[in-house]
Formats: sequence, C-alpha cells, structure tokens
Amino acid sequence: NPKTTEYTFFSAPHHTYSKIYHIVGSKALLSKCKRTEIITKCLSDHSAIKLELRIKELIENHTTTWKLKILLLNDYWVNNKIKAEINKLFETNENKDITYQNLWDTLKAVFRGKFIALNAHIRKQA
Repeated sequence: NPKTTEYTFFSAPHHTYSKIYHIVGSKALLSKCKRTEIITKCLSDHSAIKLELRIKELIENHTTTWKLKILLLNDYWVNNKIKAEINKLFETNENKDITYQNLWDTLKAVFRGKFIALNAHIRKQA
C-alpha cells in the first residue's frame, strides 16, 4: 500500500522499526510471483510476509503427489526405524485430549518425512 508504511520487525528496547526488503528465491519462481504482503503481527515482534504465487503454472509442470516405494517395506533396517518411530510418536502424543484424527494425520506426516529421509539415506549408500 503506497499510502502507508509497513514494517516487519519492532524492537521494543530500542523503539525502532525495520523492514525486510529482499526475499531469497529461485529465478524460476520470480516470474510466478503475484504479490507480497506484510501480515500484521499479533503475538510476536516479527510480522509475517505473505508471498502469493501463480500456482496453476507450477502445478501443470510438476507432480504434487508422493508415493511410497513399496521396496522400502521389505528392508529390515527400514522396518526397524519405522517401528521405533511409531513407538516414539505414541510416547510423545500420550495425551487424553488428542483426537484419533489428529493422531492419524500426525502419523501420516511423520511417516512420509521418515520414509523420504530413509530412502535418501539408502540412495546415498548405494
């Protein structure tokens, strides 16, 4: 908004405002940028920066789904790592207030990340 000045950080001890003027990204994404906006802070001394992209063009050129490599399930080392991750997840989330849906969604996200990491590790070893 050209009529107002927006800041991304307020230093209470110094009573000063500062602003981020640059965002790091790839040249490929530069043409996909639609607009940026500073989101008003509420609980922090930092404000978020919202970056809108023309995502349709990105989706057309790339797949957005991840598929589990079934061969990973046959690997003894991977199975032991996943079993340990399951135990860790249930120990960490041992709470009567957590819903089954939240636990399931958390489990899926953790598994996806773990399988990606284990697959990358195996590929580096080969």
